[in-house]
Amino acid sequence: MVLRRSKISYYLILYYCLFFALFFCFNCEKSHFPLEPLSAHYTTHDYKWEIDTLKVDEAMQIMMSDIWGTNENNVWVVGHSDVPKYQIWHWDGNDWTNVHPGVFGISPSYDEIFGFSENDIWVVGSGIYQVGIDPNPHYREFILHFDGTQWIRYSDIKAPICLSIWGVSESELYFGCDSGVVLYKNGAHWEKQYVGNDAQIVSMWGFNSEQIFAIGYSWSTYQWYFFEKKQYGWKVNDSGIFKFGYILWGLDLNHFYSVGERGLYEYINGQWINTFYANSLFCIYGNQSNNIFMGGYKNKLYHFNGENWHNYEQFEEPNREFDEIWCNSNSVFLIMGSFDYTYIVRGYPIRD
Repeated sequence: MVLRRSKISYYLILYYCLFFALFFCFNCEKSHFPLEPLSAHYTTHDYKWEIDTLKVDEAMQIMMSDIWGTNENNVWVVGHSDVPKYQIWHWDGNDWTNVHPGVFGISPSYDEIFGFSENDIWVVGSGIYQVGIDPNPHYREFILHFDGTQWIRYSDIKAPICLSIWGVSESELYFGCDSGVVLYKNGAHWEKQYVGNDAQIVSMWGFNSEQIFAIGYSWSTYQWYFFEKKQYGWKVNDSGIFKFGYILWGLDLNHFYSVGERGLYEYINGQWINTFYANSLFCIYGNQSNNIFMGGYKNKLYHFNGENWHNYEQFEEPNREFDEIWCNSNSVFLIMGSFDYTYIVRGYPIRD
């Protein structure tokens, strides 16, 4: 079974830890984000919101899993659809249009998008390949690159399915895969690295070539793992359940966060501290220390403006969830999932 990056904990290990979740929920108090301001000014909590629906008659499913952009007029989302041409969408400031990369491969499905510029975008996921006369489908990595003009697929790597990606540049990229594999792209050279167990690497983040981290889940040990890249290889820094989240994001080591089953965790002096309790958060993103969004189960959405967290209660709804976020100073884009198609929530700050 493969963990998908936005709904992993609540949907896939709830059966294993429901008792413990209930125990913790009823026996802990809400903790708070540090009260001191992290920037010289505060941003606004007031946003104007608009909602778009990604839905077409010929597709039964359009379920987007990740989002990335360069500015509010150039935003991309990727995910799964039963009709492949609806698995990548682009926002140009006025409309969403589906983008079909036209690469070869059977039944691709995408998990994450990551880019450095409008002419350097990477998409990772999985696709089917046949093994001899075996009638059963087998899955392997599916890696795409967009150079601003055309899409290409790297098809000669032969690695497990990819679930996450982070990089310093086009010449230094890390791809988190199934079975404890991290693909390292060093220029034109590809190298398979191993984290030391069979964890599915569902999230990767870093700050430079010397500070690279990952989170994975092992179905054999029923444990989450927090990894750090060292000069000699990957090291397990921590493991367990409810000790950290399962999605990583940050600005630097002083503003490094994870979200998961118990809310927001902050990396402080080499330890993960649960600094804000919330039930099942799936995503976090910001562009500066006083403009951070996080969201998750039942459409919970929070914004940190440099002073406090604001809860946008108007979005709360039991059958939907916020799966991913991208923002800049002028906008925020959120993937709001349902059972069969995707909403994109766009927010624009209302300034005096």
